[in-house]
Amino acid sequence: MENYYFQLLLSVVLLLGYLFSKWTISKLLKRLGIAKKVPEIRVTNVTRYFHLVLFLTLLVLVMMVWGVDYRGLLVFASSILAVIGVALVAQWSILSNITAGVIVFFSLPARIGDTIEIVDGATKMKGTSTEINLFQVLLEDDKGQA
Repeated sequence: MENYYFQLLLSVVLLLGYLFSKWTISKLLKRLGIAKKVPEIRVTNVTRYFHLVLFLTLLVLVMMVWGVDYRGLLVFASSILAVIGVALVAQWSILSNITAGVIVFFSLPARIGDTIEIVDGATKMKGTSTEINLFQVLLEDDKGQA
Protein backbone atom coordinates (compact mmCIF):
# COMPACT_ATOMS: atom_id res chain seq x y z
CA MET A 1 0.00 0.00 0.00
CA GLU A 2 2.91 2.32 0.76
CA ASN A 3 4.28 1.80 -2.77
CA TYR A 4 0.90 2.87 -4.21
CA TYR A 5 1.03 6.21 -2.37
CA PHE A 6 4.59 6.79 -3.52
CA GLN A 7 3.58 6.10 -7.15
CA LEU A 8 0.59 8.42 -6.80
CA LEU A 9 2.72 11.18 -5.27
CA LEU A 10 5.37 10.81 -7.97
CA SER A 11 2.67 10.94 -10.67
CA VAL A 12 1.28 14.17 -9.19
CA VAL A 13 4.80 15.67 -9.06
CA LEU A 14 5.36 14.70 -12.72
CA LEU A 15 2.00 16.22 -13.68
CA LEU A 16 2.83 19.46 -11.88
CA GLY A 17 6.26 19.51 -13.55
CA TYR A 18 4.57 18.98 -16.92
CA LEU A 19 2.13 21.84 -16.33
CA PHE A 20 4.93 24.15 -15.19
CA SER A 21 7.12 23.21 -18.18
CA LYS A 22 4.21 23.68 -20.58
CA TRP A 23 3.50 27.12 -19.12
CA THR A 24 7.19 28.08 -19.23
CA ILE A 25 7.61 26.94 -22.85
CA SER A 26 4.49 28.86 -23.87
CA LYS A 27 5.72 32.06 -22.22
CA LEU A 28 9.24 31.76 -23.63
CA LEU A 29 8.04 31.10 -27.18
CA LYS A 30 5.52 33.91 -26.96
CA ARG A 31 8.23 36.34 -25.79
CA LEU A 32 10.55 35.14 -28.53
CA GLY A 33 7.78 35.60 -31.08
CA ILE A 34 7.08 39.14 -29.89
CA ALA A 35 10.79 40.02 -29.85
CA LYS A 36 11.27 38.75 -33.41
CA LYS A 37 7.87 40.08 -34.59
CA VAL A 38 6.66 36.66 -35.69
CA PRO A 39 2.98 36.23 -36.61
CA GLU A 40 0.99 34.72 -33.76
CA ILE A 41 -0.12 31.69 -35.81
CA ARG A 42 3.52 30.64 -36.26
CA VAL A 43 4.15 30.95 -32.53
CA THR A 44 1.05 28.84 -31.86
CA ASN A 45 2.13 26.09 -34.26
CA VAL A 46 5.65 25.81 -32.86
CA THR A 47 4.27 25.86 -29.32
CA ARG A 48 1.95 22.94 -30.18
CA TYR A 49 4.90 20.86 -31.38
CA PHE A 50 6.83 21.47 -28.18
CA HIS A 51 3.74 20.68 -26.08
CA LEU A 52 3.27 17.38 -27.94
CA VAL A 53 6.86 16.32 -27.26
CA LEU A 54 6.49 17.33 -23.62
CA PHE A 55 3.23 15.36 -23.28
CA LEU A 56 4.77 12.23 -24.80
CA THR A 57 7.66 12.54 -22.35
CA LEU A 58 5.19 12.83 -19.45
CA LEU A 59 3.31 9.78 -20.71
CA VAL A 60 6.47 7.65 -20.82
CA LEU A 61 7.57 8.83 -17.35
CA VAL A 62 4.18 8.11 -15.76
CA MET A 63 4.14 4.65 -17.33
CA MET A 64 7.60 4.03 -15.86
CA VAL A 65 6.36 5.08 -12.41
CA TRP A 66 3.40 2.69 -12.57
CA GLY A 67 5.48 -0.21 -13.89
CA VAL A 68 3.83 -0.71 -17.26
CA ASP A 69 5.20 -3.76 -19.06
CA TYR A 70 7.44 -2.31 -21.74
CA ARG A 71 7.84 -5.45 -23.83
CA GLY A 72 4.42 -5.16 -25.42
CA LEU A 73 4.67 -1.38 -25.56
CA LEU A 74 8.11 -1.53 -27.22
CA VAL A 75 6.85 -3.94 -29.89
CA PHE A 76 3.88 -1.66 -30.57
CA ALA A 77 6.01 1.52 -30.57
CA SER A 78 8.68 0.01 -32.83
CA SER A 79 5.99 -1.15 -35.28
CA ILE A 80 4.47 2.31 -35.38
CA LEU A 81 7.89 3.96 -35.75
CA ALA A 82 8.79 1.58 -38.59
CA VAL A 83 5.61 2.51 -40.46
CA ILE A 84 6.20 6.22 -39.80
CA GLY A 85 9.83 5.84 -40.90
CA VAL A 86 8.84 4.25 -44.20
CA ALA A 87 6.20 6.93 -44.74
CA LEU A 88 8.66 9.72 -43.99
CA VAL A 89 11.27 8.27 -46.33
CA ALA A 90 8.58 8.14 -49.00
CA GLN A 91 7.58 11.72 -48.15
CA TRP A 92 10.94 13.13 -47.09
CA SER A 93 9.86 16.65 -48.00
CA ILE A 94 7.23 16.68 -45.23
CA LEU A 95 9.80 16.00 -42.52
CA SER A 96 12.26 18.50 -43.98
CA ASN A 97 9.49 21.11 -44.30
CA ILE A 98 8.50 20.71 -40.63
CA THR A 99 12.15 20.95 -39.55
CA ALA A 100 12.72 23.96 -41.80
CA GLY A 101 9.56 25.60 -40.43
CA VAL A 102 10.86 25.33 -36.86
CA ILE A 103 14.27 26.66 -37.97
CA VAL A 104 12.64 29.55 -39.82
CA PHE A 105 10.66 30.35 -36.67
CA PHE A 106 13.77 30.66 -34.51
CA SER A 107 16.12 32.28 -37.02
CA LEU A 108 13.51 34.41 -38.83
CA PRO A 109 15.53 35.02 -42.02
CA ALA A 110 12.50 36.43 -43.88
CA ARG A 111 9.14 38.04 -43.12
CA ILE A 112 5.92 38.30 -45.06
CA GLY A 113 6.39 40.93 -47.77
CA ASP A 114 10.14 40.34 -48.18
CA THR A 115 11.53 39.60 -51.64
CA ILE A 116 13.14 36.16 -51.75
CA GLU A 117 15.24 34.57 -54.48
CA ILE A 118 15.62 30.80 -54.60
CA VAL A 119 18.50 29.37 -56.62
CA ASP A 120 18.49 25.63 -57.38
CA GLY A 121 21.32 24.93 -59.78
CA ALA A 122 20.51 26.73 -63.04
CA THR A 123 16.90 27.37 -61.99
CA LYS A 124 16.05 30.63 -60.22
CA MET A 125 12.80 31.88 -58.73
CA LYS A 126 12.24 35.30 -57.29
CA GLY A 127 9.11 36.49 -55.53
CA THR A 128 7.51 38.20 -52.57
CA SER A 129 6.64 36.05 -49.56
CA THR A 130 2.89 36.03 -48.97
CA GLU A 131 2.65 33.35 -46.27
CA ILE A 132 5.09 31.58 -43.96
CA ASN A 133 3.93 28.56 -41.96
CA LEU A 134 5.43 25.34 -40.64
CA PHE A 135 5.17 23.45 -43.91
CA GLN A 136 5.89 26.01 -46.60
CA VAL A 137 6.77 29.52 -47.65
CA LEU A 138 4.47 30.85 -50.36
CA LEU A 139 5.97 33.23 -52.90
CA GLU A 140 4.21 35.39 -55.46
CA ASP A 141 6.19 36.38 -58.55
CA ASP A 142 5.96 39.62 -60.54
CA LYS A 143 3.11 38.17 -62.62
CA GLY A 144 1.00 37.47 -59.52
CA GLN A 145 1.45 33.69 -59.67
CA ALA A 146 1.99 31.77 -56.45
